[in-house]
Formats: sequence, C-alpha cells, structure tokens
Amino acid sequence: MTEVQSAQLRQVSRLERKLAHTSLVLSRVREQFLSDCAYVQEFFQQSSNTAEAAARVCQLRQYAGTAMGAVLEREGVVYLQDDMFSDAWLRELPPALGLFPKGSERRNRSAFLLRDRFVLPVRDVQGNVVSWVGWSPESRRKYVTANTLYFSLDNLFYGMERLGSAQGSQVAVVEGIFDRLMLESVGVPTIGVMTARMSPTKKALLSLFSRVLGFPDMDSVGERVVVQDQWFSEVSTLGQYVRWSAFYAAVQKEASVAVKDIDTLGVVLGSSQLRQVLEPVLVGVDQVSQRVQLSMS
Repeated sequence: MTEVQSAQLRQVSRLERKLAHTSLVLSRVREQFLSDCAYVQEFFQQSSNTAEAAARVCQLRQYAGTAMGAVLEREGVVYLQDDMFSDAWLRELPPALGLFPKGSERRNRSAFLLRDRFVLPVRDVQGNVVSWVGWSPESRRKYVTANTLYFSLDNLFYGMERLGSAQGSQVAVVEGIFDRLMLESVGVPTIGVMTARMSPTKKALLSLFSRVLGFPDMDSVGERVVVQDQWFSEVSTLGQYVRWSAFYAAVQKEASVAVKDIDTLGVVLGSSQLRQVLEPVLVGVDQVSQRVQLSMS
C-alpha cells in the first residue's frame, strides 16, 4: 500500500467516525424531541379536564355527529383555555416544539400559539406526536400549526400513520384535518394534505397505495387541482378526483350552506347517508374516469 493510499484510508476512517457520531447525536435529538412531544401532549390532555374545556369539546362532538365525535375522541382533541398554563411552565418548553411565533422573544400565555383553540396532534408514520394543529372557528386565523423541529408540510400528511399499512391498499386524500376526520368516521381510510398543494415527496408517498381517491374542496382552488391534475400527476398509482356538484347545488339552494368541503357535506347528510353516497366510489364502480361524481340517488 502506498503512502497516498494509506492517507486516503485514514481520511475515510475519520469521516466514518464523524458520520457515526453525527448519526448518534441526531438519533438522540429525535428521541428527546419525541419524548418532549409525548410529555406535552399528555399535559395538554390532563390540563384540559376543566368543565369549560370539556363542554367546548362536547359541543364540537355534538355538532360533528356521533360517528365523527368518536373519531375526535380517538384522535385526542382537546380545548386549551388561556388560563390553563402558567408563564413559568410555558417558558420551560423547548424551542424545538414550535409553540410560540417564530422569532418571538415572548414566551408567555399571550404568545402561546394554541391558546383558546381546539388542538389536535399531528403524528408521524409510527404514530408519534410531532406537532399540533390549533383550530378556532371564531378567530380570523382559523388554523395555526406548531412549527416543530420535525414538522414539514412538504413531508407530512395529517394521518401519516396510515402509511404504515399502505402497501396495496386504498386511501382517500383530502385538504383539511376535519375533512379527514369526517371520512375516517364513516370507515374510509384517509390522509390530509393540510393544504391544497401536493409536494413531490407527498406524491411519492401516494404511490405506496394501489388506489387514491382525491377530495379537493369544491371551490376555485379545488377545481384547479382537478383540471390541472395537481395531486396525481407523476403518481404511479390509480388516482381519481371525487366531486359532489349535485349536493353542492341542492344544499346551497335549500339551506344556504356551501358544502365546499367533505366534512360539511358529512354534517349536512349525516354519517350513514354520507357512507351510502360514497359506496359506489369506494368499491370502484368506475376505475377509468379521472373525475367521478357522487350521486344523490
């Protein structure tokens, strides 16, 4: 072995040791992060056992219906009141949890992102909590998401744990978190994009399934998704967009309610009727058309 080769081998050995050390450090960082998330999620659930918070969650379940109410309970939805946490406890939260506005120096109740909101955990493919979505129907900004160390809209679906049993199965894809919960409540395995944009990474993940049913909202953004095939282009599986134009027009006329998203349609129809109108699509009556319509008959 020449002197040059010996030097190269020594350099490779040093690099391997550095990589092994870096891998170990990253593994410990992730382990600590997941532990912190699990602790905070448990703390949220324990702290939200007040009469007022329980009443808010009960109202939400009643509005959503029995089936979706059971899913909300299973998902661990809580309501976090402003006065549930002390400033001292909030200051101790690791920055990696993203529970305060980015760049904010304030770490107290007034700056806490999830205060006075319904909160649902976001999980990774193993089911670990990695972020939270806070929803407030009264707020100008209805949704906020904790920008945690491991949260990424490009890489995470809401319902990511569904990917663990993806191989050869069918799944529905929706825009919002409540859209996903509504379809799950009627027995439809569903993942939520948490936006209207489908990233290349998410498209690659969709290819794990044998068939994907897309439910973009019935608005201009959702229609653009369908017309331009923004969700399923370059996806190596059968992808079909589901529309409900007939229901949209009928309910809009009779009840002045715009059923632009699938969770509102579920609230209007009720879980049993929603399942009934979905059935022909779910069993794959039409596996040729890119766009399929739900029927009112």
